[in-house]
Amino acid sequence: MENNERVVLDFIACWGISRHELVHGCYDKYFTEETVFENVGIVTLVGIAQAQQLLQGFVDKTGAETVEVEIVNILSSGEVVLLERLEHFKDKDGNAFLDLRAVGSFVIRNGKIVHWRDYLDSAYYEKWLATRASSEGI
Repeated sequence: MENNERVVLDFIACWGISRHELVHGCYDKYFTEETVFENVGIVTLVGIAQAQQLLQGFVDKTGAETVEVEIVNILSSGEVVLLERLEHFKDKDGNAFLDLRAVGSFVIRNGKIVHWRDYLDSAYYEKWLATRASSEGI
């Protein structure tokens, strides 16, 4: 396995450690202040603080504590790593409550993610949020 693949796999593995790692530790370790993080069609962010702010909002909204990631496909060439994955979001009791499919394109330089472009079905997530709000009377 190439070093750049290892960086991406280690990055997503730390999402499953704790809420703190999911929101802070992973980004502190693998991003730079210039890293571009793009959720295609949703938002483009630059740097560690913006990524952490987005993730903090996400975990506050959903109650996610950790994310278990299943690797579907991984492919790399030079500094680019493409990763297809299935994400299982878990609550504080370790129960999975949301599964999302995503494909990410990562550019790695000197062991850091300098660009991450993610493609996911945001309509599925929005439908899940609406269903959750309805069931909770929100």
